[in-house]
Amino acid sequence: MAFIMPQSPRWLMLKGRKEEAKKVLQYLLGKSDVSETLSEMEESLRHESASHWSALFKKPLFSLILMTFGLFVFQQLSGINAIMYYGPEVFASAGFGEKAKLLAQLTMGLINVLATIFGVWVIDKLGRRPLLFIGFIGMIICLALVAYSLGSEKSHPTLALVSTLLYVVFFAISLGGVPYIMMSEVFPLKARSGGMAIASCANWLFNMLVSFSFGLLVEKMGGMENVFILYAACTVVGLVFSWVYVPETKGRPLEEIEHNLYEGKKKLRDLGDPINYQSSAKSKAECCGHCNHSH
Repeated sequence: MAFIMPQSPRWLMLKGRKEEAKKVLQYLLGKSDVSETLSEMEESLRHESASHWSALFKKPLFSLILMTFGLFVFQQLSGINAIMYYGPEVFASAGFGEKAKLLAQLTMGLINVLATIFGVWVIDKLGRRPLLFIGFIGMIICLALVAYSLGSEKSHPTLALVSTLLYVVFFAISLGGVPYIMMSEVFPLKARSGGMAIASCANWLFNMLVSFSFGLLVEKMGGMENVFILYAACTVVGLVFSWVYVPETKGRPLEEIEHNLYEGKKKLRDLGDPINYQSSAKSKAECCGHCNHSH
């Protein structure tokens, strides 16, 4: 795939390769006249300067750090890797035998791959926010069902298996991929590497936290069912967080998101709002002034 992927037109413009950037835009947008998009990109890059790490912890970039950091935190606190790493133990607690629990684990991995492929296909059709909400709500319900199946006096292996597999599906189409796409879309080009690095640190830090704490939580909380209730509660908080802070970036050029960022949108979730390019030149000048001041 890497050999057939085109270079980023913004990166090409940054390197002074305007004609190559034009050809890539024509290919990506499916039209020959890309002069307006090219001009907007050129104008945006003109007002960008090298971002230092310190700039990431100042407004307005710090708000993006918190938003992407939060997405990865809730990605892990949903308990996905507790299920992935300790799946056989979970299925054994639900009443599965030795071979059955390994087969269930294998099925879960296959479902994860297929659902991830489906998520990649559907994300630009439904959008980022709708997928997140569908995923969060589905995961909350499934985690509650897993907790019930594990905590009930009567064994419910079928319910445990089905709810776990559905949980993986809901995760794969939402929190499994959306945070990675989101962090590549909201950060300005010059700040993207630093912003993505910090967000990725959150991912692996909380991955480690969830992985190492699972056994201890099972022991201290009196059973796996209570741990899954805790994960469900964290996922509820993640749903609220996404509703309040996560923007819809479907189909939005980076230039529009960056304009909204430096214009000072009151809410992060408004970053994906379309811009009326027929607005006054004064508004654009003010935006550019904010960009220069920020950098």
